[in-house]
Amino acid sequence: MEKTVQNLLQCLRNVICGEDVPLIAMSETEQEKFYQMSLAQDMAHLISAAVGNGENHIISEKYRKKFRQQENLAIYRYTCQELALEEIRTVFEQQKIFFLPLKGAVIRDFYPEAWMRTSSDIDILIRDEDYEKAKKFLTEECGFLYESKDKKNANFYRDEHVHLELHLNLIKDGQTVEFSPEYIWTHVERTGYECRMSDADFYAFHLEHMKQHFTTGGCGIRFFLDLWILNHSVKDKQEKKREEKLERCGLAEFEDAVRSVTEVWFGKAEHTELTHQVERFILAGGGVYGSVENWAIVQKVRNQGKLKSVIRRIWLPYEELCWSYPSLEGKKYIQPYYEAKRFFKMIADGRWNRSVQELKANAKGQELSDVEGMMKKLGLR
Repeated sequence: MEKTVQNLLQCLRNVICGEDVPLIAMSETEQEKFYQMSLAQDMAHLISAAVGNGENHIISEKYRKKFRQQENLAIYRYTCQELALEEIRTVFEQQKIFFLPLKGAVIRDFYPEAWMRTSSDIDILIRDEDYEKAKKFLTEECGFLYESKDKKNANFYRDEHVHLELHLNLIKDGQTVEFSPEYIWTHVERTGYECRMSDADFYAFHLEHMKQHFTTGGCGIRFFLDLWILNHSVKDKQEKKREEKLERCGLAEFEDAVRSVTEVWFGKAEHTELTHQVERFILAGGGVYGSVENWAIVQKVRNQGKLKSVIRRIWLPYEELCWSYPSLEGKKYIQPYYEAKRFFKMIADGRWNRSVQELKANAKGQELSDVEGMMKKLGLR
């Protein structure tokens, strides 16, 4: 493992797990790489908490200052999002709209300090029948601007630090009964109009979300840190119910593998061949949501072929296109119109450039073989 990666993981153990282990000395060049890696993984604010004081001479003052700036930005972002969430909570309670906070809005409560768990947006699940009412009060009472909507979620924003994803469904592809809105709303725990998933449901959803990112380019260190937190900081976790839920959702193999990685990174466990493979795949991704190169490799391993995968991204199957354009349902004869509309939207928002990068991405036979073996062991193929 590279020195920069060792130091990044040690910083996280020092801050989150309460260790106090010195870092390995780094050159100026290595410190720059260390800083850029922490930015890409959205971990720079946590690194600041580990190296910010003047007693740590491994990190120069130049980089301690940069890390402090990221810590201040994380605290500011958290404050903006928390104020917005409180406004939404108040309005939804007043208007009798059931709502279910998701992802970071829930997990941050288990971190040593809530601001340590950054989020790019606020995620909330609501019932489909409440959507128009929620949209009205979000825009009229909370100052949000509507951006876009598909069958899975609607997007709103208020400023650069407050982006809201109002979910109508938890997942889009391979929808299972236990992640369906009908199941979730039947099994939530209610306090007024604010709802919470059970421990087992939330744990399984985190892993399903993690799996979805894993199969579309990889996922960053934050997903693994969240998983560690859910296994070591939740006081009333229900292990048996978690295991039963994971079995029903086909996530048991995946959970066992990625949980083992967290025990290596943040605990005292030793590497196995599989955890080494997962580690290489994740760190090669470089960022919170993986990389184009990883996505191309995964698609090729899953027997779609690189070119076929990119074409499929440009020309979606009818069922998938309906998720993006609900008005297409029952009108397959106008599918070409919506394919063209989506294609030009891809060009406008820059996603076409990603498709071009996917075509250029290449992988050697051994690399493909290694990833194929890893995917089988993870239960993803």
